[in-house]
Amino acid sequence: MSDEVFAQWSQLVYGRPLEAAEAAAVLATLPPVEDSIGTFATITEILEGIPVPELPRDGDCLKWAPVVSEDLYNADYDDARTVTVVGWLAGEVIGFMHKATKVGSLIVDCTARQFDPRLPLRWVVAQEEYEFLLAKVTGVERVEAGE
Repeated sequence: MSDEVFAQWSQLVYGRPLEAAEAAAVLATLPPVEDSIGTFATITEILEGIPVPELPRDGDCLKWAPVVSEDLYNADYDDARTVTVVGWLAGEVIGFMHKATKVGSLIVDCTARQFDPRLPLRWVVAQEEYEFLLAKVTGVERVEAGE
């Protein structure tokens, strides 16, 4: 994770940039991303060619998640698929439903900015981190990115 991305992440999660010692402790707890089907750089390069909206609106995920999934699949990411992302409020009450792309252990979301404009335009992140951060910015109890 680059310093800039980490600074944005820590601002979203903790409400402030973290000091160096705090940052090192947090980074040590993040799960490693094992992308056995390609590299993060290759995925982000493919995404650059997709003209996703700068400020997505509710429902844009229905259009763009399948486009992202298809483009990645056509680029030999054979397990790229559109998944439903559910934000759960307390108990089993659904707070929101959303669409994104899953590739290996990564989630690719090009419309997450509808929830918070500080999120990356073309967000590629480990699934656990995605679920944690999206829950944080949307205020739901938990997020699950499944089938």
